[in-house]
Amino acid sequence: MKKRRSAEQIVGLLRQADVDLGKGAHVPDVCRRLGISQQTYYRWRTKYGGMDRKMAKQLQRSEEHTSELQSPDHLVCRLLL
Repeated sequence: MKKRRSAEQIVGLLRQADVDLGKGAHVPDVCRRLGISQQTYYRWRTKYGGMDRKMAKQLQRSEEHTSELQSPDHLVCRLLL
């Protein structure tokens, strides 16, 4: 089952993973504990690594705004103007 997590939740999970890894846990074990695949962990780490929750929220708002601007309805409205 595919779960959608907010950027803030992802940052929280990555912080938790960093703590566990700092205590000597291995990536596969941490991913299993978090309920995500290793591929997801590395993808998230690439995209959200080093962010705090505030930055992640800003990124999510920016991505939502961009997707709104790229929607077909928005493009039609701009063409009509």
